[in-house]
Amino acid sequence: EVCRLSPLWDNLPWFAAMAVLIGCSAFFSASEAALFCLRTNDRKQLASGNQSQQLADRLLQDPERLLSAVLFWNLVVNILYFSIVSIIGLRLDQSGQANPSLIVGFATSALLFIIFFSEMLPKSLAVLRPQPLASALSIPLALTIRLVDPIMPTFRTVMLLSQRLLWPGFAKEPYLRISDLERAIEVSRRDAALIEQERRVLRHIVSLSDVNVQEFMRPRKQFKQFV
Repeated sequence: EVCRLSPLWDNLPWFAAMAVLIGCSAFFSASEAALFCLRTNDRKQLASGNQSQQLADRLLQDPERLLSAVLFWNLVVNILYFSIVSIIGLRLDQSGQANPSLIVGFATSALLFIIFFSEMLPKSLAVLRPQPLASALSIPLALTIRLVDPIMPTFRTVMLLSQRLLWPGFAKEPYLRISDLERAIEVSRRDAALIEQERRVLRHIVSLSDVNVQEFMRPRKQFKQFV
């Protein structure tokens, strides 16, 4: 029994490093879910709260910067994690004391651990209590974002070039100005071609042209749907 466990004990420092990386990934996953799950009322409360709460609200004022940094750090952590998994797998294989089923079981367990403990569990908890978690995690999250701020422009450029390389052709949209839609609504009103409810819906559609895209970058737990 001792002989069977000795290859695992020899890699104990690597297992500790894996646990630390799972914790780091869980931190970024929970931060992302908590911040982007905040409603407008939650953000107003944070903006008038203490220093960490105000910091959480300021992070959400630039969601592209926030999301890019979180995705970058999660990518780095995951690369390091699976690199360590590969190292442990090679060490177990080279030791000659571990059978193939143990190595396969370890690799499978490592994958399931990072999926559950660094993605599913932290995000589920963050969605349940987004405001307290956003406040608690805002300060360390802001520090990690500042660390990667100098390389973020390069990171975004690479992402943009990759998108252009993979999807080079975009169909040109038909040219239609917002004023044309507004004029169509006014003409239809004079001709009594649309009922009041339909005109109101069209006005709301036209008003979307003045809405910032950042206002839509908020996952919502509940939607009102009309079919």
